[in-house]
Amino acid sequence: MRRRPAASRWLPTWCPPARLSQPIDSPGWSGSTGYALTQTSDILRRLDQLEQANLYLQEALSCLQPISASRQYAVALQQLAELELERGEFTLALDLFKQLHERAIALKQSSLQIEAWRGQAQVRLRLGQADAALQAAQQS
Repeated sequence: MRRRPAASRWLPTWCPPARLSQPIDSPGWSGSTGYALTQTSDILRRLDQLEQANLYLQEALSCLQPISASRQYAVALQQLAELELERGEFTLALDLFKQLHERAIALKQSSLQIEAWRGQAQVRLRLGQADAALQAAQQS
């Protein structure tokens, strides 16, 4: 990923074939494709291609909907919260980090709980809510 232009050209070429590699109703399709789309979205976000990252992430969440009680779905939700934070959509990002926290509790995933608290602290800090940010950070 050191060569951003090359990465930007490469990403769109592998993802469409990955989507078509298995029949839609085959076992594992939702998870595998959703995971690939989530990872692609994260790379695009890091390359500052936020709109394209959002498109891939929305498709990932759609693919993962049949397994929405899974860790994979929660990770995609975390990526969406991170994306909205970068886009400056603080209220939406805060709501998504709260949703992530609820899912993390249900999944008994302490690492995701920590990410949710960290994300909430970051958002609250950007919203000028220093005390609430500190409180969220101290929970982790």
